[in-house]
Amino acid sequence: MNQHRASRGMRTAMLALAAVSAAMIALVPMATPAAAADPPGTLRGWGLNSSGQVGDGTFISRLTPTRVVGLSDIREVRAGGMHNVALAGDGTARAWGSNSAGQIGDGTLTDRPTAVRVPNLANVTAVRAGGVHSLAVTADGAVWAWGLNASGQLGDGTTTNRTRPVRVQGLPGPASNQVSAGDSHNLVVLRDGSLWAWGNNNNGQLGDGTTTNRTRPVRVAFPGGLRAVEAGRHHTIASHTDGTVYAWGDNSQGQLGDGTTTDRRTPSQVPGLTSVIQISAGNFHNLVRRGTSPRTAFAWGQNSKGQLGDGTTVTRTRPVRVLGLTDPNSVRAGGFHSLGQEVDGSTPVRAWGDNSSGQLGDGSTTNRLVPVVVPGITNSLVDLAPGNQHSIALAVLT
Repeated sequence: MNQHRASRGMRTAMLALAAVSAAMIALVPMATPAAAADPPGTLRGWGLNSSGQVGDGTFISRLTPTRVVGLSDIREVRAGGMHNVALAGDGTARAWGSNSAGQIGDGTLTDRPTAVRVPNLANVTAVRAGGVHSLAVTADGAVWAWGLNASGQLGDGTTTNRTRPVRVQGLPGPASNQVSAGDSHNLVVLRDGSLWAWGNNNNGQLGDGTTTNRTRPVRVAFPGGLRAVEAGRHHTIASHTDGTVYAWGDNSQGQLGDGTTTDRRTPSQVPGLTSVIQISAGNFHNLVRRGTSPRTAFAWGQNSKGQLGDGTTVTRTRPVRVLGLTDPNSVRAGGFHSLGQEVDGSTPVRAWGDNSSGQLGDGSTTNRLVPVVVPGITNSLVDLAPGNQHSIALAVLT
């Protein structure tokens, strides 16, 4: 009897001890392996993939970042409408995605879900992807173009599409790496600091005071001290070395930032912006980053999808601050969405705006009016390339 009670008491004590032990274990957080950073020079893509523009070897759209296959040692990447161009460490250019007008540059009109080398280009120092065309600069200062040429955006004096690179004609000197491709127009800064433009000019986006398309480059009168230039869909923005910003071309959505919706055929200063160290132009909106401490991001133009990141869908004809970025390291404007990277490294990439094809990478197709975290990218420095409805991220060396 006493033995039975003792045995029952011992079992009760052991069960109680087990319960306490289980409770203590439950209080200790389970260790979760930290996500490994991508090797420098590798890429991830997400969003619309109908033409293979995500680069994972399929035509399946992706709601979260997936590795771009077959590429390593990439130094620069740019996303166009539905294609991408990358600069490899060996000085060659690689391209993938839609090839409807030869914008991949491989001599065909075949879409490429994995990257192919652009032939006949060596010693490449910069690449850019436009709406349906592509650009490259080589070490000798030559500018090369391929793809759609309906508005003269290839700069070879014709309106003939090219499935392989052709040299841009008429530049009076070697180009710097400051080159930009818009939907159907381009701009380049020469090594002497002068600004040149060619292609579509329906809204004055070339900045030469006319609305005449140019099949060869024309000079743009810019008030000296040009730091960077960016081509949007039918507008252009440029930054001055004094930290101010200029804009010209289409202003139907307030993308020139001057408080009006009046097109401008020559560079016009965006009021209220100073200390700007980075600019980026999307289809109808722009982003800039100020170098003040802490750094801040501002946006203006079309906002129907929340691409300005100010928590609204109200179009802005003057710059407004992007919410939720406490100290941005970079910002990029895509078609109708935007990407940014924070300095802190804990959640380095954020996205906002149109998400109809998963181009924000947060696992949903819900538009976001303020920046949200893009999961799975932990690199402390990332080169961001938003396209029209897809995005590419490059892990770069810190």
